Amino acid sequence: MRNERVALLDVRSFELTFLIGTKGFNSSLVVCGEHTEEYEGYSAQGFLDEVAFEEAVRAAVDPVLKTYKGKLQKIYVGTPSPFLRLRTVGQNLPFSKRHKVSAADIETLYDCGLNVLAEEGRHIHHSAMYFAIGNTNNYYSEEELYGTPSTSLRGGLCYYFADENYCAAVERALKAFGFTEIVFLPTMLAEAVYLLPNKERAGYAVLLDVGYLTATVSVVYGNGTVHEKSFTGGVAEIIFYLTKRFGVEPDVAESILACANIAVGDDHKEQPWTNDEGVSIPVAQINDVIEYGVDQLCDHVNRFLDERYKDKDVVMPNNTLWITGEGVGAIMGIADHMSRRLDRSVKILSPDLAYNDRPSQSSRLALLSMAIGNQQKKSPYRLFGGKRR
Repeated sequence: MRNERVALLDVRSFELTFLIGTKGFNSSLVVCGEHTEEYEGYSAQGFLDEVAFEEAVRAAVDPVLKTYKGKLQKIYVGTPSPFLRLRTVGQNLPFSKRHKVSAADIETLYDCGLNVLAEEGRHIHHSAMYFAIGNTNNYYSEEELYGTPSTSLRGGLCYYFADENYCAAVERALKAFGFTEIVFLPTMLAEAVYLLPNKERAGYAVLLDVGYLTATVSVVYGNGTVHEKSFTGGVAEIIFYLTKRFGVEPDVAESILACANIAVGDDHKEQPWTNDEGVSIPVAQINDVIEYGVDQLCDHVNRFLDERYKDKDVVMPNNTLWITGEGVGAIMGIADHMSRRLDRSVKILSPDLAYNDRPSQSSRLALLSMAIGNQQKKSPYRLFGGKRR
């Protein structure tokens, strides 16, 4: 059983988590050991302190490996959106004669699509929005195609390229632990595939991950990412607004945010928030500040969708915005407020696992699920790793 365990590093915008996990009964996920470290984080432009990031990686990995009785050769590392570039391409692969589609044909299709791209960075992953053969309907998974007779194969393909500086920082941080392979995975794609049911991805779906220092909005279709963008904003920004508005220290602002709920009725807004130090602030004023911070997130989402889809004939099937991340748990009432502000359905996503069902757990468990899937497929994207362009 130990040989089936995988090592994973989940990099968030203010903390990172190293864990060892495996697949449990009924396809559940089991975390065998984990450690989380805070660090200076990253913005939409990159790390605030790269050296501090590397130190935090070592501090997170070391205590878990010291208590693990086994040897792990490979580690999977999540790649957040600020360190990722996405390219999509429509690709067709004609066959010389009619034959049954195989896994090798699909890999050839991916290789053909990669060859037409001229993208800098490290090619770490690829996926497909859809596959198609002849004039049939779209297929959303490779397995559905295997053994199907056809004279051609085509697909809407997605390629993910990691920033070389990010990869180098991870490699330096992990060098002392003896891993022989590092596999980089796209974090937002992992979340979309793990958290969103297949039927929701049979058309365009919009996912927003609200982190501590940054947030990322992503449009997914099938098993591929169509568009993705990160922006600075999240829990830290709201804490900053609270400190400025009420002249309190950041730790007090955190306490205020933890107690607030911007979905409460008007009766509760008349009550004051107080603490042991004698600070007293009307709930209505607190909610006004938090709502302003959430409105900034809404504006980013609207601008992103306008930039990508305003002049295109694209319909989001159920008009739902799916949200997850630690910010969703930290800002109570965020879904209701965003729904009113954006005039669309907003629903919270979290892992469907006992004791690990919080939005803050989404990225690490989604990446663990993708890592286990890649382990079973024996993915070719290796350390020192990926295919360089």
